[in-house]
Amino acid sequence: MGGMSPLPIHKAATSLALEEWRKQVVSNRLKGWEELAFKQSHNSLEQDDNAHHAEPFTALGLSRRIVRWIAADDQAINVVESPLFREILLYASTSPHPLTNKDILHRTHAHDLLVREYEMEIQRLRDELKAKALGRISFTCDLWSSQDLSGYFALSVHYCKRDSQERLTLSSRLGAFRNLTGQHTGRNLAEEFVAVLEELDIIDKPGCITIDNASNCGTMMEEITRILTAKGIPFHREGNHLRCFPHVVNISVRHGLSALTEIQLPTTSSASERAGLGASQVACMAAAASIPIDPLLLPRSDTLPDASTNSALQDDPGYAAALQDDPIKMARDLISVCRSSGQRREELQRTIAEGNQARRFGPGVVIPQAQLLRDVDTRWSSTFLMIDRLLELYPAVEAFLQKPGYDTEAAHLLTPTELDVLEDIRGYLLIPHRVQELLSADQSPTASMVLPAYEELLDLLKLARSKYPKISHAIDASIAVLERYMGYTRQNRVYALAMMINPAVKISWLKRNWNAEEVQAAESWMIEAMLAYCTRERQEQSQLGTSTAACAPGPSSSLLHLAARSASGRSSPTLLTPPSAPPSRSSRAQSAGFASLQELRRELSSSSIPSTTSDSNSQGERSTHASQRESEHDSEAEHEARLVEADKRTVEDELQRYVQEELSNWDVDLLYYWDTHARSFPYLFRVALDILPVQASSVTSERVFSSSKETDTLRRTGLDAAMMEILQVLKYAINQEAREARKPRVTPPPSRSASEATLRHDEMIDSAEASRLIHSGRYCEFLRLVHQVHGDSA
Repeated sequence: MGGMSPLPIHKAATSLALEEWRKQVVSNRLKGWEELAFKQSHNSLEQDDNAHHAEPFTALGLSRRIVRWIAADDQAINVVESPLFREILLYASTSPHPLTNKDILHRTHAHDLLVREYEMEIQRLRDELKAKALGRISFTCDLWSSQDLSGYFALSVHYCKRDSQERLTLSSRLGAFRNLTGQHTGRNLAEEFVAVLEELDIIDKPGCITIDNASNCGTMMEEITRILTAKGIPFHREGNHLRCFPHVVNISVRHGLSALTEIQLPTTSSASERAGLGASQVACMAAAASIPIDPLLLPRSDTLPDASTNSALQDDPGYAAALQDDPIKMARDLISVCRSSGQRREELQRTIAEGNQARRFGPGVVIPQAQLLRDVDTRWSSTFLMIDRLLELYPAVEAFLQKPGYDTEAAHLLTPTELDVLEDIRGYLLIPHRVQELLSADQSPTASMVLPAYEELLDLLKLARSKYPKISHAIDASIAVLERYMGYTRQNRVYALAMMINPAVKISWLKRNWNAEEVQAAESWMIEAMLAYCTRERQEQSQLGTSTAACAPGPSSSLLHLAARSASGRSSPTLLTPPSAPPSRSSRAQSAGFASLQELRRELSSSSIPSTTSDSNSQGERSTHASQRESEHDSEAEHEARLVEADKRTVEDELQRYVQEELSNWDVDLLYYWDTHARSFPYLFRVALDILPVQASSVTSERVFSSSKETDTLRRTGLDAAMMEILQVLKYAINQEAREARKPRVTPPPSRSASEATLRHDEMIDSAEASRLIHSGRYCEFLRLVHQVHGDSA
């Protein structure tokens, strides 16, 4: 028995020595210390919360725990790039004591804090809209269905304010992401909209609402008008209603695509024709029934152009037959054949790689290593991108389906005539694709570009009729839809005011494109808008005497007190001239976009009063005082009429000085311009504050829905509707605050639109090559490939 006692003592001594060795290696950071430190504490969370962790912190230990969490919890690898995730780690690192498991919140506490954060966010938004929002507040709204088909109503708010540096900025927030029960009628939507306005305490300053063209949207605007009018709040169902520009373009494109196949060949005979109804008319009615249109603008009884008068098409029966067979459907079928299995997708990739290497596609021709795309009705430009990609990869597709074993599938290959038809369709669809992307920004004003964009689109489509005469009937169908919407747009004074507050446009564009009566009407609209603020300012000054400088700024009171401070010796920091600033990213992107349209225009065409320097405020005061002296003995009504007339002369003079000022460049930053010209044109500035937040598109709501899909995943379908709203409002607010803080004023515009880049971002790594590298243990080569494709730094 005694001879066995030294063994455990020896083991204990060995264990102590080993532990001492580990401590020395880790503490002195000798070779292999990080691996050793990680092994010592990979189960540290299981330890007693009060026990001090034996493992000292290492960067490798932290990184390995993060990647294990990514793998085990289905997190995106890109989560490590999240500023908020990195903020959490940096914050935890400032703790003077090691954290324990008890320091980390659990689900119950997380729910509590999310609700509190939401409560604070809504209160912050309410306070900011009440105290800091300059001018009227504009909105976008739309409907979305979750995976369990629950309906949600998203409402974004857009307004001007001054940031922490007193610069004029455009801000947007998600005001509500409300679960809707019952039918989605216009009445229910209107009641929900007004309820949100009341919750945010902005019921008295609604601006324009930008929405799509669904029939319930028109009913919603009627109901909002009825409700607000009953409350004494001015609102008009058409004057405050803007139709989303990209949606309108998409509708025109869908009408054009539906008209493509409306071909009546000489040999065609059917019961409908014998009854006196042409086949093209039958097809037109059937196709039009599936396209969402605004019933207020486009009655379904209206007739759109068809191919019956297209002489170029009638002279080419082969082309007409190919068009009648629906080449877009044939393209979809061909793409489906090539994408029907993983094996076929891989084989197409091999065909591309082998063909490029052997130069089989022609001298100097390199086909991109990409996959074919499918189109989606609800996604703008997706049909163009589908056709564009197919034609780009077609030599490889043809080589792929001509391989042994694909005899049946090869029947889907297109004839040369069908390829010619697709080439023409691609050229036609390229035009709305380019124009659509111009007005999808929400960080900069876009409403002033709507009328020029409509006119540019119409002009380019008319040029395209000459370049692609055999599909001119389809182009004419798109033009017919756009012209009807254009007729409405020219009657909406918001667009005219938006044009006039753009110093690169003013009334010059209107004079070139409108008749004299329309230009005069636009000028009278601007004078009327300015006069309302001028008269209100005078009345407030009359009530408050000379103490207007003490009046707090707000949407219902004029901001001219800011300019008045300099005259009284109390300068206002908000009107100090800021340093010169380059155009914003969005304005530069819009300028680059219009430049690309001009290039496209060239391609299509190849086929076929003294200024015065007196201060406006002093002039207004002199006119007002003179009118007051003249009307001392007049009646109150006559006295007010004289004052209003003086106000009108004041604003007319201001507008005249603004119009006569030299035009700015197209890439002018509108926010910066009006920030630096608030004193020169004070009443125009007030109008600008109302117009600048107006959205040309409802893209903000679309982005909210795209973000909501990331929350509404299969493993979160049990998320209740209220928590869904809390998460979306907080997510939008956090992301917007980060975007606004970055202020990317000098970033060059992207070379490709975001939607196009998203659709084209596929199959970036060759799966076969990646598998070979991994399975053969060549991990370093695989990582180099990954970093190269994603543009990671070494």
